[in-house]
Amino acid sequence: MDYNKNIWGGSLVKLSLNYLGYLRLKHVLRDLENIKGKVLEVGCGGGGFIGGVGVHRKDLELFGIDINKKAIKSGSNQFKKIKFLAASIYKLPFKNNFFDAVIVEDVLEHLEQPEKAVSEISRVLKKGGVLTSYIPLEGVWYGLHFWFELLGWKYKEKFAGHIQKYKLNELFKMYKKGNFRVEKYDFGPHLLGQIIDVGTYTYAGLMGNYEPGLEANIKNPFFILFKNIITVITNLESILFAKIPGAGVYLKCVKK
Repeated sequence: MDYNKNIWGGSLVKLSLNYLGYLRLKHVLRDLENIKGKVLEVGCGGGGFIGGVGVHRKDLELFGIDINKKAIKSGSNQFKKIKFLAASIYKLPFKNNFFDAVIVEDVLEHLEQPEKAVSEISRVLKKGGVLTSYIPLEGVWYGLHFWFELLGWKYKEKFAGHIQKYKLNELFKMYKKGNFRVEKYDFGPHLLGQIIDVGTYTYAGLMGNYEPGLEANIKNPFFILFKNIITVITNLESILFAKIPGAGVYLKCVKK
């Protein structure tokens, strides 16, 4: 997949139930509650997520890296107080023990060498520093993606670049190898969220294309109302069933 073709994650994520990124931002802010100093988001795209963190944590010194130079330029123009750099997650341009926390949202499933990335994140993170992340669990038998892919459904891989199909125990082993201790975790999305995700990428497959953030450009008030209602219900579903295994996991880890 060509990650330089489109700018992903350019819209500011807000702490509101009608935003798809609401729970991710909520969990990250919770994980960073006691953090002071420097925080890095790897794979930041256009900076919408780290920008959302900055709205609520003006005391932090925020950084974002991504391989997409267009995304980095867009983020730099939109979020002036955040330091953006074009760089690879496999070779972060920072000294050892530089950051107090690192954010990894929806990134590891895209990587051919995720263990190498986790090792590099560990290198730049201080001892006792926090790694907060969200990772889809698309290799678990209780998820819709698992069963659809058994039938040959590959649209999430084709249009979103999800080449890793994780199970929870695999993530635990990878983080342990990277010198991290898992401190807490919650799950999401659940049934409705999975149906929407599978449906979205199936539609993209039928149309032959997927453009990031396409739904945000649709101005029809009825569509906006419908989208907001569904998003609120999806978020509430994941809040209610946070401790029940779902199609993704919010992980807070601490470097040993």
